[in-house]
Amino acid sequence: MSLDTDICRRELQAHVWATDAEQVEFRRLTRLRKCGRYEVKGPNRVWSIDGHDKLSRFGFEIYGCIDAYSRYIIWCYCGHSTRAAVSVNKQCLEAVEKTGVFPKTIRSDMGWEVVLVCNSQLKLRRAEKPELPFQKIYSFGTSTRNQRIEAWWNQLAGSQTETWREFFEGLEKDGFFDRGEIDKACLQFLYVNMIREHIHGCVEEHNRHRI
Repeated sequence: MSLDTDICRRELQAHVWATDAEQVEFRRLTRLRKCGRYEVKGPNRVWSIDGHDKLSRFGFEIYGCIDAYSRYIIWCYCGHSTRAAVSVNKQCLEAVEKTGVFPKTIRSDMGWEVVLVCNSQLKLRRAEKPELPFQKIYSFGTSTRNQRIEAWWNQLAGSQTETWREFFEGLEKDGFFDRGEIDKACLQFLYVNMIREHIHGCVEEHNRHRI
């Protein structure tokens, strides 16, 4: 490679970083991330839960749960209060009621929004086996180590949320969004049902895959 070509390439890289650093970092992490060996014995042994922050600064919070064995999406909720502990706990308990089963273990990060989920899981499991140790009921770890749900978020970003983020950033660039609560409420009123419909469509398509 010639010196002139190398200089041109570095200048182009610097320009791309300056104009869209977030997207460059997203592509870099997607390319470099390699999952380690992660085995689960069967369905409903581990449910992985986590939040997806792509649209949070525009007023939309997304939270989801995936079965770590089958990669079946248990639920994927889009609203504007999903990081509240009460909301996340309600999502989990509604999923348990709907499916008629609850997992042996729930895996999540250590965010404050999972405190009530952890407590509910503890009570449900120890109602059957009072002496069951905590580590067999609930597993805490970083979001990046929660491989199953992270892989799903990458799929959802590629098909849906990244496009919505770019759209909302375009509104912000053109002066139609100022990150204030009124503007967020307007975006929620106009787009939340549409985003939910698109996300639920992705969930249905994903859940058709064979184990």
